[in-house]
Amino acid sequence: YEAGYRYSKKAADAGDFFASFYLAVDLYDGRGVHQNTRKANEIFSKIYNPMFKGAQKGNPLAQYALGYMYSRGIVVAEDDEIAYRWYAESAKKNNLQAMQALSDCYFRGCGVAKNKQLAYKFVKMAAEKGLYPAYCDLAYLYEWGIGVDEDSENAIYYARKAVDHGVYAAAYIVYDQYLEKNEPEKANAYFKPCFDAMIRDAENGNRDAQTQLGHHYT
Repeated sequence: YEAGYRYSKKAADAGDFFASFYLAVDLYDGRGVHQNTRKANEIFSKIYNPMFKGAQKGNPLAQYALGYMYSRGIVVAEDDEIAYRWYAESAKKNNLQAMQALSDCYFRGCGVAKNKQLAYKFVKMAAEKGLYPAYCDLAYLYEWGIGVDEDSENAIYYARKAVDHGVYAAAYIVYDQYLEKNEPEKANAYFKPCFDAMIRDAENGNRDAQTQLGHHYT
């Protein structure tokens, strides 16, 4: 996340609207940088019109960006149905983040009827094409048999891939799956270095690590 933020900022400073969007997302979510929603909203306000024009012309990243903003009520009024439509348009053009977002829409029933099978379908597509945040979502679906049969091995496989990319929520999936297999030593041996890395990254401002530590201690 930290490297992503640095590169997005460089490109955004050079006037790249798409890089500006990712910079705003990082600031809004606190990914790779300390959270700053005020600064994020300033950037979102500046890029909304160019993104809207790009989305109308069929640009998949612009379409995803509009979906993101509508789903959270950033710059515009929150509207799950409009967000879903923009995500769907973007996913048709193979935007992986839109596929993950579309999966979440189907999972939670946001802007569209709940459909666990479609939630699984789209997040699996995103994960198989290399979108690492989707690994954690896919592991969760395998863990609980949502839209697909329960599969402990696949749950562990995708969760470990997610953790390798700094998605620390997935570490708990691996830990729980090893406990389910009655392998507590393996669970603890895996989790301890993950937890140490989580603490280190949380102290460096990683929002995901901070969130997971908060959940852990409560």
